[in-house]
Amino acid sequence: MSKLERNFTFTVNVNSSNKQSYWIKLHRNNRYIPSSHSIHANLVKTSSIDPNEWQVVQTRRKIKSNPIYYWTIEQHNLFDMSDKSIKLFFTDIDTTQIENVDQNNYMAIDKNGQLKLIHTHLRHKGMKMTPTYFVAKNTRQIQEALQYVTYCVIKTENNEQKLIDLM
Repeated sequence: MSKLERNFTFTVNVNSSNKQSYWIKLHRNNRYIPSSHSIHANLVKTSSIDPNEWQVVQTRRKIKSNPIYYWTIEQHNLFDMSDKSIKLFFTDIDTTQIENVDQNNYMAIDKNGQLKLIHTHLRHKGMKMTPTYFVAKNTRQIQEALQYVTYCVIKTENNEQKLIDLM
């Protein structure tokens, strides 16, 4: 893969009994600048001008040279993207590799009528991930993280979230 390429396709694990191969196509989007790096100067008190005045000085901390990008899902073969009642979530995460950073626990009803835990915000080795975008330095990070999660498709009907078995 060339460094200039901006689109990548990955196969993904899904919660389906169907043996079909499912994929997502990612597009490298804008550069991500963490909030800790957005202020490139520190404020210090100096006595040269006015003791009550704050002066801006250059930071001594070096900013990492490897840029971080937003990677968004451009296309997939999981469901018809025009149906707004259907959304992507993660399920069956490997908690030894993936950290759940959801503020809330989301649940969906599976085909057996049982509640199943689903996730929207996860972290893998510092990389942030949601079902529709990733914040990562490169595609290797994304590909590695996708080994430890399963995509699921949820349809909302009458305020109920139902897990859909993919065809």
